[in-house]
Amino acid sequence: MKPTLEALKGYGEAVRSRTLAYLPKLDSADLEEEVPTILGDNRKLADYLAGFLLDHFHHSGHIGYLRGYISGFGWFPM
Repeated sequence: MKPTLEALKGYGEAVRSRTLAYLPKLDSADLEEEVPTILGDNRKLADYLAGFLLDHFHHSGHIGYLRGYISGFGWFPM
């Protein structure tokens, strides 16, 4: 599999669009809903969303570190 840059950008834009359309529809009852995991247990939807947000922060930090390691500019825009 060798996706093009345009395909990756399109995928990212589609995910962002669907996410922004979905999140405002959630209410507190939705966040308390139990959803199954691949491990066979259940977790609250709020816990899943918190995990996704934490992953985003971690990966953003990884990208900033690598950018700084490669270019010497750290997280500053070039």
